[in-house]
Amino acid sequence: PIHVHHAGMHAGGNDLCGAVSIEVGRRHPNHPRYLRQPLRQAVPAFPVPAVGAWPSILVGWRATSAQQQVIAAIAVPSMSTFMESNRLTALTNDLIGDINLARSEAIKRGVQIAICGSPTSPSCAGGANWHGGWLVFIDADNNGAWSAGDIEIKPHEAVPLNSTITPATTLVFNRQGGSAIGSITYTVCNSKNKKKRDIDINTV
Repeated sequence: PIHVHHAGMHAGGNDLCGAVSIEVGRRHPNHPRYLRQPLRQAVPAFPVPAVGAWPSILVGWRATSAQQQVIAAIAVPSMSTFMESNRLTALTNDLIGDINLARSEAIKRGVQIAICGSPTSPSCAGGANWHGGWLVFIDADNNGAWSAGDIEIKPHEAVPLNSTITPATTLVFNRQGGSAIGSITYTVCNSKNKKKRDIDINTV
């Protein structure tokens, strides 16, 4: 079950934050269904600052406002760094997932599977850094590139802003699940927070 807790209330039912409380009168003995007294509201009393207190209150407010501005200035870069780190991690996980997919499909289908940079699906014209995304496909003619007769398995959308994947080399798995291009390292980089992740592919 979901429990909703309202903070700021004491045992008498009055709101410690200054909200108006309501008192209900007792029932009249001859009219049990009616209230003898109407609802009356107890208006909270707000303390009035003493003479000479206003300047100190204003100074305190200004100091608090300045502190909040400093905190905000610190929090904004931290949040930006946090978001960029999340983008880097998500992109890396996506690429690792599709590399594992390509390898497992090669073993399951008993055919050669490739994964390449792909700005327009199906295509393997990824350029220098796979900005346009990538494509997992069956390399039916075993030439290590997309061509007529190859079968698309899974495309991936363009990579996020400030992100790159290098090198642009097409990764190919043979039917045993080994790398047909030898060992290679793909680097996923975020240029904004200056961080990267390396994905090592071995022949075995």
